Amino acid sequence: MQPPGSTLTADPRDNQDALALDEQDGIAVVVDGAGLPRDPEAGCRHPVSWYSRALAERYRDLLRDRALPMDGVLALAITQVRALHPECRLDHTAPSATVAAFREADDLVEHLVLCDASIVLAFADGTVVAVTDDRLDRVVGPAQAGLADPAERLVRRLEAMHRTRNVPGGWWCCQHDPAAAFEALTGAHDLRELRGVIAASDGATRGHQSLGLFELAHLADEVLAGDAPRLAATSRADEEARADALRASATTVHDDLSIAWAVTATSGRGPAR
Repeated sequence: MQPPGSTLTADPRDNQDALALDEQDGIAVVVDGAGLPRDPEAGCRHPVSWYSRALAERYRDLLRDRALPMDGVLALAITQVRALHPECRLDHTAPSATVAAFREADDLVEHLVLCDASIVLAFADGTVVAVTDDRLDRVVGPAQAGLADPAERLVRRLEAMHRTRNVPGGWWCCQHDPAAAFEALTGAHDLRELRGVIAASDGATRGHQSLGLFELAHLADEVLAGDAPRLAATSRADEEARADALRASATTVHDDLSIAWAVTATSGRGPAR
């Protein structure tokens, strides 16, 4: 497998997503960074984009050791990134991130998802399955249900996120506690069962999951055919068309959109370039 990637930023000045790929070793990491609104009292001076890149690159590098499980490797990556800024006070205001990653290991494709990123598995028999960690939505959704005012919805959302982040019964993400990595969703499939695998930030799956623009199978077909940029452009155009409605529901109009994919050699289509 030779995984390429594609990214489309919401703000060209600050991409909070990060891609880290090793095409020769069959490894792909997508990190979607997040943070609270900028607070002068925040304990960490680093921007979200710095955290995303640092985590993605270290996770990719550590994944080359197939003797270590993917969640254990992520815990080690979180620990190493934490050590990069010992001068910072790493409290709840520090940057955090979601992760989707896959790697080839002998005759298997291993994958990991933590928080609202996704892995999409396209099987040789035509089945397409998304592995998505939906615990954030399950916690935050009820907190803002029934509220019409966008500002109030946002406040309730942030309160719920802070209260339930990285605690039992809540939702889990990468931040500064390596134990969160062991809450990730992991799995492995025989390469011969798959025609391709996709790792995506929630911005990349938004057209399917939130906007209803296309079915999951269409997303998989387009991406594995090398048309991820066209799929991203379709999502962006739809977001623009419904911008007012998205703002009224306290939803971000645009999100950074990052995706990595690989076509397996057993698919008969050869590696995506």
